Amino acid sequence: MSVQDSVVETLYLEVKRELLSGRILPGERLNIKALCEQHHVSKSPIRNILNRLVGEGLLAAQAHDGFYRPRVTVQSLRELYNWEQDIVLLAIRDGGLPPAPPELPLEPLTEESIEGVLSLIAEGSGNTVYRAALANVSAHLSAIRRTAPSQAFTLEPEIAGLLEALKETNPDALRRRLKRYYHRRLSKLSDIVADAYRGRSQ
Repeated sequence: MSVQDSVVETLYLEVKRELLSGRILPGERLNIKALCEQHHVSKSPIRNILNRLVGEGLLAAQAHDGFYRPRVTVQSLRELYNWEQDIVLLAIRDGGLPPAPPELPLEPLTEESIEGVLSLIAEGSGNTVYRAALANVSAHLSAIRRTAPSQAFTLEPEIAGLLEALKETNPDALRRRLKRYYHRRLSKLSDIVADAYRGRSQ
C-alpha cells in the first residue's frame, strides 16, 4: 500500500468511526464542508469516502441533497435484528465458543456492549464469513445502539448473563439468552425507533 493509499485509508477509518459513534443520527445529513475542515482535506477525498460508505449501506445519497444516515423504520430495524440473530446463532452452531473468552471492558454495561459479546462469538467460530457479516450488521445497528435505549430493557442483567454463558462455554445457555435478548428488542421496535428520534422531528 502506497503512502497516499495509507493516508486515504486512515481518513476513511476516521470518518467511518465518527459515523458509527452515534453522533450522526438516523436521517441526519452530513456536512461535507465541516468534514473537510475537521480533517484538513479537500472535498474530493471526503466525497470518495462518503460514496464508499454509501456502497456499504451505511450512508444514503440523493442528487442535490448530499449524504445522510439512512432513516430507521420499524421494518428496517426488524430486518437488522433478525439478520444479526441468524448470523450469531449460526456462528455458535458451526464454530462453538472461544475456550477462554477474555474480560471485556463493558463497565458500565450499555446497549452497545452486545457488540463485544458478538465479536467474541464471531472470533470463537473461526469463520471469517461470520466475522465479516456480524461486523457489517453491527455497523448498521451502531447508531441505534448508541442512542438512548428504551427503558423497557434491563441491560446489565442481560449482558451479564450473556458474558456468564460465554465464560462457562455453555452454547445452549448462550443461545437461550441471545434469543431472549432479540425477542425483547423485536417486541419493542416502535419504542427503539422512537428513542432514535427523541427530541427530533422525523
